[in-house]
Amino acid sequence: MSLQKLARELDETARQTASMLEGITEALEMLADSKINKDASVRQAVQMIVTALQGQDRIE
Repeated sequence: MSLQKLARELDETARQTASMLEGITEALEMLADSKINKDASVRQAVQMIVTALQGQDRIE
């Protein structure tokens, strides 16, 4: 693998990791917000976390 290809792969991995963490952070912020209806927010936050973690497939 050339160094340029490796650099592109690492850049893509970093981008995907950042996107995943943004999704998890947003979901956790929703869970911490007591103003939101807990039942709906918990379901939505869980779905957001699952979706964000599914992006990890390419990383592994």
